[in-house]
Amino acid sequence: MMAPKYKVTFTKNKTKSLNMNGEEFVEIIKKGRGKWLSKKIWRKKTGKFKMYRSILITTFNCFFCIAIISCDANTQNSESSKSGSDTVIKDIPKFFDSDHFKKIKNDILSKAGLPDIENGFDSLQIRIWLGYVFKNQEQVLVLKKQDDGWSGEFIDLFFNYSGKHKLDSINKQVKDVRPISGWNEFITKLYQLDFLTLPDDSKISNYSSDADGDGVTVEIATKDKYRIYSYQSPGIREDSIPEAKKIENILQLIEDELGVKRLRNLK
Repeated sequence: MMAPKYKVTFTKNKTKSLNMNGEEFVEIIKKGRGKWLSKKIWRKKTGKFKMYRSILITTFNCFFCIAIISCDANTQNSESSKSGSDTVIKDIPKFFDSDHFKKIKNDILSKAGLPDIENGFDSLQIRIWLGYVFKNQEQVLVLKKQDDGWSGEFIDLFFNYSGKHKLDSINKQVKDVRPISGWNEFITKLYQLDFLTLPDDSKISNYSSDADGDGVTVEIATKDKYRIYSYQSPGIREDSIPEAKKIENILQLIEDELGVKRLRNLK
């Protein structure tokens, strides 16, 4: 199959047309040349120019602003599958299921000292990743429900890079958190905002994606189920998209109840 053709705009009013597949494009970003890319990457399809989704995978900072590109027009759809052990049912948008994303994700989790929950957790774990473009810092809220009840940690992650955008290490600051109203009421409020069932933003027809922007990614794991979804720049869409409004309300609830603060609003 011939690779799709992309129009790439450079900062000094220069344009260049490149024939490349998804892996080649990712390599450009990883080698640092992605800093010259403009905010919009266009793909020509059926006579129209359509802005292709740019994914801010887990870290959402400059190094990890990678676009997972596919010739498949349905690449944004979620897929439900079972793990190799055939015990965990997964709801994972395809771009999160790519080899590129998994490689970077595993590197981040390893350096941050966080286990992967994609293959399930006993009994319930929730992670809310807050990513900020062009910052070497992100935040993650970890909520766990086990036999002895609920617990929570708010973690600030600081990314340390070598000269060629290679992630060398991650420093972290961990704060134990507890909701002001108590765990039962706090969790009930989260559920009332459809926290468990919100769709990924790629499944919302009028949710446009930019090439860069802050974002939130949510992971939910139980013993036999796992799902992940994300919203890019929900703060600038909350007035027009109900789901973006809900995720903003969820983040505000977390700040009010747990006494934590985002580095900035996700815009």
